[in-house]
Amino acid sequence: MMSSDNVKGISRTFGSPNNRKVIKYLEDQDINTAISLIETVIWDHPIFAPFDFRSDERSMESLRNFIEAYLEKKLMFGCYCKKTNELIGVDVLYILNGGVNNNNYDRESGEAFCKYIQELNFVRSILSPVDGSGNHTECLTSLGMFILPAHRGTNIPEFMLKVRTLAALNLRIKFNGGAFIEKKIQNSAKKLDYKEIVYLKYRKNATANATKYYPAKLIMRRECDVREESLNPDTLSEHLNAQFSQLPKNFNAVHINAQSIPNHFEHMPTSFDCKNIHAILVSETWLKPYHDNTKYSLPGYKLIRNDRVVTVKDKYERGGGVAIYLREDITFAIIEKSQNSEIKVLECLFLGIDFQNTKILLAVYYSPSKKINFFSSFEKMYRKHSGNYEHHIIMGDFNTCYLNPNKGRAKTFHSTTESCGLTILSSRPTHYKPNSLPSLLDLILVSLPQHVAISGRRPINFFSHHCLIYISYKITN
Repeated sequence: MMSSDNVKGISRTFGSPNNRKVIKYLEDQDINTAISLIETVIWDHPIFAPFDFRSDERSMESLRNFIEAYLEKKLMFGCYCKKTNELIGVDVLYILNGGVNNNNYDRESGEAFCKYIQELNFVRSILSPVDGSGNHTECLTSLGMFILPAHRGTNIPEFMLKVRTLAALNLRIKFNGGAFIEKKIQNSAKKLDYKEIVYLKYRKNATANATKYYPAKLIMRRECDVREESLNPDTLSEHLNAQFSQLPKNFNAVHINAQSIPNHFEHMPTSFDCKNIHAILVSETWLKPYHDNTKYSLPGYKLIRNDRVVTVKDKYERGGGVAIYLREDITFAIIEKSQNSEIKVLECLFLGIDFQNTKILLAVYYSPSKKINFFSSFEKMYRKHSGNYEHHIIMGDFNTCYLNPNKGRAKTFHSTTESCGLTILSSRPTHYKPNSLPSLLDLILVSLPQHVAISGRRPINFFSHHCLIYISYKITN
């Protein structure tokens, strides 16, 4: 059962150096301040004008009790000015378990409050997702973003939306959403891949001020890619055996970002105790020339390395390096490897292997930075060798988020791989860093996607925040 403990560690800091803000879990001592802030916003904000809370004291009391009840669920975040620790915004989250959640109140609660609940129930009825069997599934939503007047029009809502997504991921809830009225918030939601469910024009009886500034409402929902539970070394071995045991004649390969083989080697023999893995590709080996192969060998495999050998003040720079553990019965040749003696270059290792009398080009890549423009060198190196091999399999951490192939670096990389005739198989996030949105950095590229029997990824937190990715590749159709 997930609880507020799953979201207490979430925070986001943003803003200029002189005006830093932080969104973090709202502590108990700030609840009364939060209630006062919410009341201020409801009195002042034009969006609440149609409910007419100002002239309805009973409704304000009912609303206060209603909000207090939700604050007791302890799924709330506050936006604070970092210098003064002043609370300037509140987002009260809750889990919608389907339908309206039976929030019905009689007229004694106040007319304005009843209108508000009616509106809230309407949004909930639309927002709650339904599965293939017609059952409602959980959705993380909010009573609203309450931001003090002096801080409206800023980017606070954008970061509140990011925190909501992180909360949904930590709570392992697939959907989150809400009703977004201000255009700026709608645009921020679209950037975060919220999808429009319903477009509503504002009611005719809305005040002139509300109609002017808030002409329409979008009910939007975002589907999160909920991460599976991280495997441990024993369950990883079981998982890989289950994936590959029926495919022993295929070429089966996995890739991990180890973030130091020396620090995590104790897990490797157990993790990869699977007789049907033919190659284990590794990014961020952190191996240096003084590390002996025999100390980091795996039974039944040959370790082929390309270490990072950059030196700073006569010491090897930490990190980097790529390697391939290749089954010792497979013939291979090193056909290309990057010169890893410079800072921030694309690191790679190309092998030509002979598997079941078939030539395969196998490569592992690691880009140390999101700022490295490796695309032309990638294409040049690939084209140099691709013509000599029928099948091409490339795996690695490219440090280029590929969740949206139509933007930025991902668009450039997509264009590069497409011109090379390569297909990127990966589509779901592979990197889950705390307090960050999931990203897709670890990729599998193949020349003949029709030969792919299976591919996938699984979290392996005992190595790093990167998922293990795997492929089973048919040599013959």
